[in-house]
Amino acid sequence: MKTFDFGTYVIAEEKNRGRLVGNSTPFQAIFYTPSKPGFMEFGTIDECQIIEAFEKIPWLEHLWEMHDRKDKDDLPFFMVENRKNRNGVVVSAVDGKEWHILYVRPKLVKRFLGLFEIKNNDYMTEVKGQSQEDVRMCLKALATNNLKFLDEKIQ
Repeated sequence: MKTFDFGTYVIAEEKNRGRLVGNSTPFQAIFYTPSKPGFMEFGTIDECQIIEAFEKIPWLEHLWEMHDRKDKDDLPFFMVENRKNRNGVVVSAVDGKEWHILYVRPKLVKRFLGLFEIKNNDYMTEVKGQSQEDVRMCLKALATNNLKFLDEKIQ
């Protein structure tokens, strides 16, 4: 069992004979906070652990640590990516009540007056001013591969 320690919070990744518990799609998850150098990697988690991992992060503590920082635009974020289809969601805490949500995915993008389509592997859209419930719904949509919901919600 691999554990990830966030101060007093611990998130565990359970494996059974090298396979993730449940019938899962592997997701890669990381957490970043400007108050600590580098990324905290969760490693490979399954869809059942995404919301649990998000909720166990002490967001208010990390925001409080940033209170006196000069660079107020560098916010803590949690990123989850579906490793099979490369769709991901990045959530960033603004103040504990307001959240920014980014949806990253491969997408064909029209170029040169719509004459050519080029695949952008990291196409990103963002929505600001979201609630924590909106974040949970987007993480659940990613976990259940409800990409249509994410496309409509995060434009």
